[in-house]
Amino acid sequence: MEDTQKKKTDITLRKPRRLRRARLAELAMCAPIVLWSVLFIIAPMIILIFMSFMTKGTLGRVQYKFTLDNYAQIVSPVYTSTAWQSLVIAFWTTLLTVLIGYPFAFLLTKLRRKVSRLLIIVIMM
Repeated sequence: MEDTQKKKTDITLRKPRRLRRARLAELAMCAPIVLWSVLFIIAPMIILIFMSFMTKGTLGRVQYKFTLDNYAQIVSPVYTSTAWQSLVIAFWTTLLTVLIGYPFAFLLTKLRRKVSRLLIIVIMM
């Protein structure tokens, strides 16, 4: 009786151990991308947001003095006209891409596979 009880506890202990090892392996596989994201995406964004609330000193250097003036300048005519021009350019670029891309994609579906693959490679170049 004791022997069967011991086998049951061994089996029940092995499953969670395997699950823990599998979970640890999953975390180890995610670690490089998480580290990369923190170092090269999240940390620079935090620094950028922090610096956006600071003042600009002589020669464009940052003075660590809190201000909201940088965000008040967003509504100035220079920035609003620049934002409007960017939106217009984005609209026309999107429209031209759709007008050229959809017919070309349709054409690729009608061509032989070898020719369509060659054209896709040419487009990527």
